Amino acid sequence: MARGRSRRRPWTSCERSTRAIDSRRMAARRSRIAGRGSPSRRWKRSSSIPDSYYLIEIKQTDPPIVEGLLAAIEDHAALERVVIASGDLDTIVAVRAAAPEAFTSLSTPEVLDLYINVGSPEYVAPAQFVHSPWDLTSAELVAFAHELGMKVHPWTVNEEARMADLIGRGVDGIMTDDPALLETVAP
Repeated sequence: MARGRSRRRPWTSCERSTRAIDSRRMAARRSRIAGRGSPSRRWKRSSSIPDSYYLIEIKQTDPPIVEGLLAAIEDHAALERVVIASGDLDTIVAVRAAAPEAFTSLSTPEVLDLYINVGSPEYVAPAQFVHSPWDLTSAELVAFAHELGMKVHPWTVNEEARMADLIGRGVDGIMTDDPALLETVAP
C-alpha cells in the first residue's frame, strides 16, 4: 500500500478528537461502534469529519481479518487517519508486515516489554503508539515513549482525578467512556 502523501504524523489532532467530542460526533461514533449503518455510510460520515482519527482494535484472530481490514482502509484512503491495534502479537506483526506504512500500537506483550525496558538504550520501538493500561502509564514510561517518538494513550480512564494525574504525566490522549468528563478536565 503506497501513500499519496509524505509520512506525516498529524496526531496532535488525536488529543483534540479525544477531548473535544461534541454530542453529534459521539452519537455517530456510538452508532458506528454498535454496527448501525452500512460500512460505506460509516466511512462517508468519518470522511466528512476531516480532523478525526480512529483506533481500530483487532480482537478476532481466527479466522484472520488483517487482509480484509487493510483492504477496507485502503479502499477508503483512510490509512493516514487510522491506528491499528491488537493485543495479540501475531496479529499486529501481520499488520506491520502487510502494511509497514500503517500506524500501529503495541500489542500486549510489546507493552509489557516497553514497561520492563523503560530507559534502556537498546530498546527499539516497533510501533508509533502505546495504548497502555492506565495503571502502567508512569511518568517515566511516558517520557521514555516520547523519547522514542511514540504517542501514549492510556485506557480506560473514567475518573476525573485519574484523568488529571495522567495529563500531568504528559500523556498524549486518554481513552475514556466519558468524553464529556474529559472535556471538563482538559478543555
